[in-house]
This record gives sequence, C-alpha cells and structure tokens, in this order.
Amino acid sequence: MIRTFRSKIDKKTLVLCVLPAAILFVYFFWNQWPLLAFACALFQVFIMERMLHTEYIFTDNGVLLVKKGRFSKVKSYALSDIRSAEVVQPSRIAFLRNKHMILLTMNDGRMVFLIPYPAKEFCQYLMKKKNQLEQKQID
Repeated sequence: MIRTFRSKIDKKTLVLCVLPAAILFVYFFWNQWPLLAFACALFQVFIMERMLHTEYIFTDNGVLLVKKGRFSKVKSYALSDIRSAEVVQPSRIAFLRNKHMILLTMNDGRMVFLIPYPAKEFCQYLMKKKNQLEQKQID
C-alpha cells in the first residue's frame, strides 16, 4: 500500500516569505520597476508552488520518496538506511517554533529534516513500515 503525507502550510512561512515578497512586488510595481516586480512575483510563485506540492510518499518496496514541488527533483531514501525518526523543535523562540518538523538520522550519519503533517503519525508509520520490512528480510 502506498501512503502519502503532505506538508502543512504554517503561518511562519507565510509571514516570513510570502508577505514580504508581496509587499515588495506592490512597491516595485508602484514605482515602475518592472524587472524587480517580476522577480518578486516569480519568487512568490516558486515558494507557493513548493509549499503546496510537497509530498512524502512511502512505496511498497521500502522507499521514502520526497517530492518538494513540481520544479525540483524527487529524492528517495531507503527505509533500511534510516536509523531513527523523531519529532524535533529546532528553536526556543516561540514564534519560530515549528511543531511539525521531523529529524531523520541515516545510518551513515546524515541528518534530513522533513515537515510532514501529522508529524507523529508520520514517525509511527515510518517505524512500522521499517519493522515490517525487517521482518520480511528475516523470514
């Protein structure tokens, strides 16, 4: 069974990325600087597309596919290469705290941050799927 998780658009991303770009777009357009206005509009489209189309897909053959928008490459991680998955809060400042961030620790020491929704269910499903694959390899 293929299971898909999506990312959640949070207020922090909207306030820190989209709102300043929208304000700059209006300012540049108002002052008749079309190239800068076009650059801000392009930035907004790229960020919104990336936020709306981010998916985390578990396949039947034990691979986690990470699609971060339609304009980026699909990254794949084998579940056997993942050592642990945990929900982390990377910041102590309340405004910058993201409660939906997952830290994947790989067997080779790499760390990968993901933002699926719901985060706890993602971790539980990941560990369940990993245990199922290990049981199939033992049998």
